[in-house]
Amino acid sequence: MKQAYDKESLYDEKIAPLMRQIIEICKAEELPMVASFYIQSADISRLEGEMVVSTIIPAKDNTPGAFKEIERVLYPRTYATAITITQVKEGDNQ
Repeated sequence: MKQAYDKESLYDEKIAPLMRQIIEICKAEELPMVASFYIQSADISRLEGEMVVSTIIPAKDNTPGAFKEIERVLYPRTYATAITITQVKEGDNQ
């Protein structure tokens, strides 16, 4: 069985507070950035999956090609189908 890799507490205690500061600065200064942390590996014995924390702040007007590719990989588009069902009683004139 594979050894679990779990750095969630390290991230929560030491990195997350710094990331909040970095994100605030980058937003205020309009500085594009990408950060991604692999925090936890899958642990089959506990039925827990992988955990990755990622942040991307794209350029406001002209996102560089590399950032577009990174964004596509980190946040793949998912498509959903919406359905509306209307039930009409027989004899209703609506």
